Amino acid sequence: MSTIKESMKEDKVIPRLQLAVQQASGGVKSTGPHKLKKIADKVEEAWDENAKAKVKTVKVLVEENGEQKKWIFPYYDKSGEVDYKAIRLSEIENGETMVVEVKAGKNGRNYTSISRSDEIPDIQIDDSEGGIGEVESSVSSGEIPF
Repeated sequence: MSTIKESMKEDKVIPRLQLAVQQASGGVKSTGPHKLKKIADKVEEAWDENAKAKVKTVKVLVEENGEQKKWIFPYYDKSGEVDYKAIRLSEIENGETMVVEVKAGKNGRNYTSISRSDEIPDIQIDDSEGGIGEVESSVSSGEIPF
C-alpha cells in the first residue's frame, strides 16, 4: 500500500506552488520567501467556474527544493490590465532563479513580490497568491507538461 504522496509521484502529478495559506479568521498568511527556478511558461485559455467563461491563464513550471511545481494565475488582474506577475515573469528567462513571496501591503492588502535572486524586490502590487534549491530538470526548457 502506498501513501498519497508516493501515488502522486508515480502518476507524475505536479503539485501547485503555495505562496500563502487561508486563515480561519478569513485572511491569508504568507508561507515565506520561495527561491524558485523558472523552467517554462505559457498563456492559454482555461475555464473559470466563477466567471462561467474561458479566461486567459498563465501557467508557470518552477522548481523548488528539487521538486517541480506549477503556478497558475489569471493573465488579467481585476481591473482588466495584464497582471503584474505575468509582466514580471516575462522579464525572467527560463533557467533563472527568482525569489517569490506574498507580503502585506501598506493598505492592508497582500501583494506578490517577484525578484531575480540577485535583485532587491522592486514593486508592490495588490494580490493574494502561493523553497530553496536548484535541480536538473527532466522537462526541457520551454515545455510545460500540464
